[in-house]
Amino acid sequence: MSELKEIATTMYFKDSDGNYHKCHKLLPDIRRIFGEIEYLDGELVEIITNEQAGKNFKNDLSIGNSSEDAVCEKIKKKYPKAHVIKGYCKGYDIYVPETNKKIEVKQDKKSNYTNNIVVEIEMPPGKPSALSTTEADYWVFDDGEIYIWITPETLRQVIKPFAPVKFIGNGDNIEKIAYLIRKDIIKKNALRVDKY
Repeated sequence: MSELKEIATTMYFKDSDGNYHKCHKLLPDIRRIFGEIEYLDGELVEIITNEQAGKNFKNDLSIGNSSEDAVCEKIKKKYPKAHVIKGYCKGYDIYVPETNKKIEVKQDKKSNYTNNIVVEIEMPPGKPSALSTTEADYWVFDDGEIYIWITPETLRQVIKPFAPVKFIGNGDNIEKIAYLIRKDIIKKNALRVDKY
């Protein structure tokens, strides 16, 4: 006789700003007993499964790629051979052959509401990522209104006095460790800040 496996489904809720959050483990049971939940803490929410959250991650990824394309277009005005690295490249997003420089683009539109920029260092916890593994000479934060240019080394100095936090980001299915740094601190240490 074959053993039955219980498949655990992680549920997420979508808040009124369109951000996804992992639901409390009892929320699926509450939904089953009481029916659809439309409000949580006074906010209208939409309940989705981890499969749906994965689809939203793909949408977020395409938005991130458009940020890379936009930054690359700005660079091409001075360095026409600059190009976005197609496919997955862990160390950087854009290469500029004329200067042999590499650029990583991070989109964080939510920073316009939280006033914090996410600087990831591990995902999942214990596996270095983002700032810990970057090969880029420059990082560019895109908040939807401005581009903040900073070197990874300067960014490492900026985050030193702060404590990292552990959380599951919107569209992610696993935890990450990151610093939440006030945008004005990053802007103050930036090489430059460009408007859209």
